[in-house]
Amino acid sequence: MDMIFAGIAGCLLLVLVALALVAARSRSEMRREMAQLTLAVEALRKAQQMPAAQTGGDSLSGAVLRKLDDLAETQRRSEVALMTLTAIRERSVMRAEPDETEEDASPAARGNSEAPQLDLPLVDSNAPPTRGDFVRALNFPETADDTEGFAALRKMLKEPGIALLIQAAQDILTLLSQDGIYTDDLTPVTTPAEAWRAYAAGQRGPAVEALAAISAPEAEARIQERLRKDPVFRDTAHHFQRRFDKMLPDFSEEAGEADFAALAQTRTARAFMLLGKAFDSFGTAPQTPRQAQRAVAPA
Repeated sequence: MDMIFAGIAGCLLLVLVALALVAARSRSEMRREMAQLTLAVEALRKAQQMPAAQTGGDSLSGAVLRKLDDLAETQRRSEVALMTLTAIRERSVMRAEPDETEEDASPAARGNSEAPQLDLPLVDSNAPPTRGDFVRALNFPETADDTEGFAALRKMLKEPGIALLIQAAQDILTLLSQDGIYTDDLTPVTTPAEAWRAYAAGQRGPAVEALAAISAPEAEARIQERLRKDPVFRDTAHHFQRRFDKMLPDFSEEAGEADFAALAQTRTARAFMLLGKAFDSFGTAPQTPRQAQRAVAPA
């Protein structure tokens, strides 16, 4: 049984590696690997559900079911990540940023210039983006069939500043997933609009302490360790936080209570709050990137 799971895990790792190398892989190859993983999971599930006399083992246990469900969920996330990454890379190829400095360029994205094109849901490109589109784009599509999610993503990728934030968010969410940290798994928290507005205005301390309400001790420990040991992760996290900081004042000008409530539940905002605790961004005074870097620098 362990060998079977090891084999499936190996296939899964190949899929995840393929995501990182998507610029060198074709759409047909990626789809075929996804299909093979699906067949492997279903075959194992059916084999385990056979009578014990035929399989030589006990009936399917809860632990095995959970492992199978985890594999299926990881496959789903891989599929969505692939399509989202392609949408972002598509925007990078079609629209260059002439005023983008080396500091503005995402550390994890430097060196990526081309990517294969996938068939994504069609978008009404004539409709102007709304705050709802913005919030939906920051949450990224829920599934490969999330037409509204991909439509919002495409709209916001046409906005230069927002596109850079989305790219930075995708980069840091990908790096977090390498440690098994998925922001949609975090327990939802209530973050009042006043705290977001105060943070956007430069306040720190009690006025914004509600933004540090996410509690995920294990994830926070892994993040702290990686910030100390992994310079690429650290630079990518800093870049993402800066991009979010630049976005928030503009968003705060017209956003209402419902807008802030929706923003706080996005994957991007949850990553911001989680990393903000690691950088002490919600402390007594605003930190410059250099100050935050010293706070997590290796001893």
